Amino acid sequence: MAHEIKQEVLYIKDVEQMTGRNRLTLRRWWEKGKFPKPIKLHSSVLAWHTKTVQAWISNLENKND
Repeated sequence: MAHEIKQEVLYIKDVEQMTGRNRLTLRRWWEKGKFPKPIKLHSSVLAWHTKTVQAWISNLENKND
């Protein structure tokens, strides 16, 4: 039986791809409170919960409707 594993954590490259924005823009946004802050996994490794980023995108889409 094969189990599908869903990615629960997104790294900066994943978030850049999902949002179409680069890391500098994302950093400015989270520092201004316009984007969810990342979780620090290691001294230089930032990550986001998948559901948090998906909720942010959905909220943005709803505002544009």
